[in-house]
Amino acid sequence: MLTTTFRKAFCSPTADHGRVLPKQGVLIILFYGGVTTGSPEQGGGGTVIAQANVATGQATVKYMGGAYLESRKLTATAAANIGLLKGLKFCRQQGWSAVHVVGDNDMDIRNYATRRAPRGNKLQGTYWKTRRMADAVTVATWRSVQREHNTTARTLANMVRTTQQPMEWLDSMANKDGGRWGAIRNMATRDVAHWLTEWLATGNPQRATETV
Repeated sequence: MLTTTFRKAFCSPTADHGRVLPKQGVLIILFYGGVTTGSPEQGGGGTVIAQANVATGQATVKYMGGAYLESRKLTATAAANIGLLKGLKFCRQQGWSAVHVVGDNDMDIRNYATRRAPRGNKLQGTYWKTRRMADAVTVATWRSVQREHNTTARTLANMVRTTQQPMEWLDSMANKDGGRWGAIRNMATRDVAHWLTEWLATGNPQRATETV
């Protein structure tokens, strides 16, 4: 059942990860995405959190995670929302606020930005949990991008769906994570670079209703 796999998705060591607050001029950006396949549905929710220096454009990946899920009624949107909730929880554990959230589902982003719950009971439970966590970390903007600019979160979601195992990566692992994670981190920095370029081009908006 989804409730069982939901609990498993949040059994992680992140609670003990030391807090490092971002410096002034550094943004916290959270990417999320989800995929499903098969019957009963198997899927994954992926999350990437990075810091971006506005002055230099340099991006540092702080966290990557993937939650594996199984449910007869699982949808890609539901899987993505669980990835988002996991990422927001991590931000709260680190004491990060003014988080910029990025996804590739226009309707999902709009629902969060306008505080409008989705239709259908199967999404509402996760929506309200995520909405409360978004308020706890004071989400600064919600932005919808094309899938090709949310590649890393979707790749992580596909990885956990294929392996049927949850995964986590922390920046403390960077010196011993091997070539595979290095390639994924490079992918993430490209996603961040695109987001930052668009963010700067729009005049650094702080509206929580922003979508593009």
